Amino acid sequence: MEYNAGKLHHELVKANIPIEGCSSIGRIDFKPEATQEQRDQAELIKQNHNPIWYIEERRKKYPHISDQIDVLYKIFAKLRLSGTDVGPEGDAWLDEIKKIKDDWPVE
Repeated sequence: MEYNAGKLHHELVKANIPIEGCSSIGRIDFKPEATQEQRDQAELIKQNHNPIWYIEERRKKYPHISDQIDVLYKIFAKLRLSGTDVGPEGDAWLDEIKKIKDDWPVE
């Protein structure tokens, strides 16, 4: 298993485990004062480690997908209005979204 060294380091420090650092292969460099109990706790944290945590955290921070699509629609519509060729797929998509917006206006 590969580890996210930065995240694993953060998890261990947050648990008050005295470490110097850790590596992407899962090696944990403990400070001399680390007790066996802390070393065992670090091993449990390592076993439960999710190296791709940023995907979930990033997803929580993004605006709702419909809001993102609305922004893209407005950008593409402005480009087309200014004379930029957005291509046949862009034209079709803009027309489709425009129809939805016309059929379901915001009140």
